[in-house]
Amino acid sequence: MAGYVARSFEEVRDMLEGQMGFTQVNIAGCFEVVWQRQVVRKGEPTKYFVRVYSSVDKDTGWTRDCAKDAIRVQLVAIEDGQKKLLMKGKRVHRTVSALDNLRERARTLYGKCLDSACLCPKCNAVMAERTVKATGKTFLGCTDYPLCKGTREVAQKTPATTGRHRGDAEAHYIESQQV
Repeated sequence: MAGYVARSFEEVRDMLEGQMGFTQVNIAGCFEVVWQRQVVRKGEPTKYFVRVYSSVDKDTGWTRDCAKDAIRVQLVAIEDGQKKLLMKGKRVHRTVSALDNLRERARTLYGKCLDSACLCPKCNAVMAERTVKATGKTFLGCTDYPLCKGTREVAQKTPATTGRHRGDAEAHYIESQQV
């Protein structure tokens, strides 16, 4: 297992702001530095944001000690000042490859907002994987539920959806980030 590597505010900021277009946001009561990036679809801003809880302490400017927590990446919807958590990316452990892993997790969540297979057929909102409690069967459900009850079957896992190859949405995201 790889060992813990401390990261400075500057390292994380340079990658998120300088390379990926994120902006720092102030979350009331949050003791760590948070960044987010609004998802833009077909040139129009959406209500979706990829948010990164960096584990960089606001007071010290460094990631907290080993085993305190990990970097978290989330997809949230913000409407009328209300935040709704839609998806969580896999936690990013603060190892040597943490910044690369963070970049990958953020791109994956951003890409889900662009990939037509992940959008509701009724209202075009992002869909999230859900599970039927009684049967354990998974499906994609509209994140605007209960206003919209759109669903889709979960697609068969392919290299493009498992991360081995980039899907169209992720490739678009990466191309839009070229400096």
